[in-house]
Amino acid sequence: MVKDDVLVLVLAGGVGERLSPLTKERAKPAVYFGGPYRIIDFVLSNCLNSGFRRIYIATQYKSLSLNRHIRQGWNIVSEELGEFLEILPPQKRVGEQWYQGTADAVYQNMYSIVRENPRHVIILAGDHIYKMDYRRMLQSHLDTGAAVTLATIEVPVQDGRRFGIVHVDEASRVIGFQEKPADPASLPRQVEFNQRAIERLGALPGVTAAGGIDGFPLGGGGSAGPFLIIRGDEPTTMQELMPLIKDPSRSGHAQFRVASDGYFGAMGIPLVRGRLFDSRDTARAPHVAVISESLARTRWPDKDPIGVRIQFGLDGDMTPFTIVGIVGDVREGGHDSQPLSMFYADYRQRPLGTFDFNVVLQTSVDPATVIPAARQILKEMAPDMAPRFRTVREAIDASTASRRFTLGLTSFFAGSAMLLALLGVYGVLSYLVEQRRQEFGVRMALGARPSDVRRLVMSEAAWLIVIGLGLGVGGSLALSRVLDGVLFGITATDVVTYVSVTTLLGLAALVAGQLPAIRATRVNPVTTLHEA
Repeated sequence: MVKDDVLVLVLAGGVGERLSPLTKERAKPAVYFGGPYRIIDFVLSNCLNSGFRRIYIATQYKSLSLNRHIRQGWNIVSEELGEFLEILPPQKRVGEQWYQGTADAVYQNMYSIVRENPRHVIILAGDHIYKMDYRRMLQSHLDTGAAVTLATIEVPVQDGRRFGIVHVDEASRVIGFQEKPADPASLPRQVEFNQRAIERLGALPGVTAAGGIDGFPLGGGGSAGPFLIIRGDEPTTMQELMPLIKDPSRSGHAQFRVASDGYFGAMGIPLVRGRLFDSRDTARAPHVAVISESLARTRWPDKDPIGVRIQFGLDGDMTPFTIVGIVGDVREGGHDSQPLSMFYADYRQRPLGTFDFNVVLQTSVDPATVIPAARQILKEMAPDMAPRFRTVREAIDASTASRRFTLGLTSFFAGSAMLLALLGVYGVLSYLVEQRRQEFGVRMALGARPSDVRRLVMSEAAWLIVIGLGLGVGGSLALSRVLDGVLFGITATDVVTYVSVTTLLGLAALVAGQLPAIRATRVNPVTTLHEA
């Protein structure tokens, strides 16, 4: 890729009616943004950071402010190196009319483009706010060998009427275009691709169920936000929605997921009441939702939520939902987390979530044996896609890795502490036995049996052990609140755990005290009396 082979044409003649009155005296690209900067500075900054310094700016509507800004603020190119940043005013080179639109603006400036003899031309809008490295788009253009490459973004379906809508096939080739359609279609390509992927992967030998979701449990995906219970007044914009959500009697909060109809079966999530998604729930059908038991229990404790209409505009789509089913809870955050309030939308009705989609397969065989065939299917469907595979066991292991490390580290230190404690018991008793050797010798000379001496030593050891265990239990109870955060399935004051651990430590300490006690029984009375 040679930068001198690239010419950039920035179209900056738009009126910008939606920004009125900001555009009353200037073109939309010249509207101020963040102090002294203008909207056009975003695209020009992108060009320079991408290494493209041969730039034409086509102007038309009230361009005086824009011209002055370009002349005074962007005088940073070097003509000696063949760089330029020049303004192209409308010249009527091919007719008697001014620019009639984007394509016409490019067409009327073909003279200037051809004169530069570029190998590649990048055409950009001067009134968009974004950050982009155009080199990546150009490299993709070169790699695919396409005649023309378009850069597009995803928008909610209801916003499509404000944009030009591009239709593409499976290979991302443009097959259709609609200029600001009154009734924009959804994103059929991505939805259809996901549906075909689910169907083909679900037909593999050993696969018993297949589905999909945008945020797989334990993976950290998905989103969460507030929702509104509709009571006749149906907001149509976020501005109307947000004030109503502030009313706690009409609002709630939940995790938002986009799932297919087969997802719940593939994950083994039971249907508690109502129904799941099915063939009736098409893109143009009334939008439906399935919620979890925890959401139904916390938000509607005294009412059946099936049939309730709610507004959940988290994905930008203001189409209301009707709750049609309740499913079992899922521990989204891991084994040690509480079930979250879940809200599931049908992926055919909310397609924006399908661009980050996880296909879930339930198998009757080792999942690793299915992966090669699944990878081949996806490679056939999308050669440029690099799918990632992992089993549920791997997902669980990844989610518990930090806890397992903490547990291993804690076990190591606990074992070390127990060993030190046993050595301490042994050392203290050994010292006491050594200090009382003469006493034990006298006792045995007066007729005490070895078992009597051992019992005496062990009884004193028992008192030390009881005192130590008492202090340890008291300390553990005092720190129970700290332990709550790292325990799962039991409480920090679990009686069985305390009894079991105390018994284990007590028995281990008694075992450690046996050796000094045995040594006490082997004291020679004659030698001891002679030493005295």
